[in-house]
Amino acid sequence: MKNPKRPIQVNFHPFHPYLYILDESHCHVWNYTRTTLLHSLECCEGRGQTKHSILLNPNFRPFFCVLNNDAEVYIWRDFQSAKEKTLASAFRAFGEVPKQKIPMLMNYGEVKNNLIISGQSKRMACWNLIKEIRLADIQTQTEMPLTAMASSDGASENVQENLLLSGFHDGVCRIFDLRMNPGDQVVQRFENSSTGNKYVVNVHLVPKTDQKHVYVSHSSGEMFLWDLRKNGRGRYLLSDKPFQTHKVVNNNLKAVAFHNYAPVMACGSKDQYIRILNVPWGDSLNDIKFHEGFMGQRVGPIVSLAFHPFQYKLASAGLDNVVSVYEKVFNQSRY
Repeated sequence: MKNPKRPIQVNFHPFHPYLYILDESHCHVWNYTRTTLLHSLECCEGRGQTKHSILLNPNFRPFFCVLNNDAEVYIWRDFQSAKEKTLASAFRAFGEVPKQKIPMLMNYGEVKNNLIISGQSKRMACWNLIKEIRLADIQTQTEMPLTAMASSDGASENVQENLLLSGFHDGVCRIFDLRMNPGDQVVQRFENSSTGNKYVVNVHLVPKTDQKHVYVSHSSGEMFLWDLRKNGRGRYLLSDKPFQTHKVVNNNLKAVAFHNYAPVMACGSKDQYIRILNVPWGDSLNDIKFHEGFMGQRVGPIVSLAFHPFQYKLASAGLDNVVSVYEKVFNQSRY
């Protein structure tokens, strides 16, 4: 599928063959089985450039939540249809336009319906989407921009539901306890010196198991597995060092995706290939370097990856505007 503009992010619909492709101004809804563009939604009504998106309530009646570079959030209802689309809510996360142009991210906790938004280098905003009120500001205690987030809200049954894990541009990760008072919410800071200050691409909590593990991937191509169990000193990490280290790609890691149920992950490189690995051992299962078909061209530099929530399908978006959907990624591709 050739997207009209350079894609930023891709998302699957859980039950319909729809793929949502986000670029700097629109969300394009594609039927990927027919490679047909159904319609395009102007996400932010012409205000700013879109930076990040999340599907809310995807298993019932999904809402499309979009964040732009002015820290404005737009939530759309019935966005799959050009005629029925409705702007359900819109608000500015910080009350003012961010002065610095830094990465903009969101994280949604499905248990408490809290949306955490980054867009200021020193703080994040926590909004409750049911009440549509701003609950608090979370102080990051650093000047570095935030590059990755993961919440324990709904992610694991045995990890405390008030933890927020964040990765930053200097390669440092911080654990926030959202129950604490503002200014005291950073309860753990950790990093691995071998990454050489390479920024954090992705942080991932192992979902809905008794394992209290977090995967941290860096742009250097290294991935570290940390143990979140508390030690005797009350710290949120069992050890000051990761208990597993994997070199998932050679360099220039740009995107990471984990499947919700299958023990697999995908890593996309700027060097134009996708590597499929098993979890947690990090063994390589497959490399995708070319598009399907006779004399298929090489895949472009990867910017986004997404697994289907329930099926063995993987979507990838590249700088060449080409978006591909693969199935049976363990040994071969189809679309």
